[in-house]
Amino acid sequence: MDKLFVATSQGNIPIEQSMTEKYKLEKGLRTPFSGNVIVDKNSNAKRPPRKKRAIQSDDKGIIFTTSEILDFSSGADSGS
Repeated sequence: MDKLFVATSQGNIPIEQSMTEKYKLEKGLRTPFSGNVIVDKNSNAKRPPRKKRAIQSDDKGIIFTTSEILDFSSGADSGS
């Protein structure tokens, strides 16, 4: 995983690797309070392409995401 930084007017501030992993931070995201952009070591903020979520539907035309199907199979409800 790339080393990430918060871009500020005073320069880039490094983000600890443990924080990056814990909160699944990616370049291109914004910090919640200041709205600063998260960048890589080259100040690049372009986000990598996301994988499409797998979607399935039942015979009544109801569409379920992969996470919902896994919740149903384990008897859990993620609440979303």
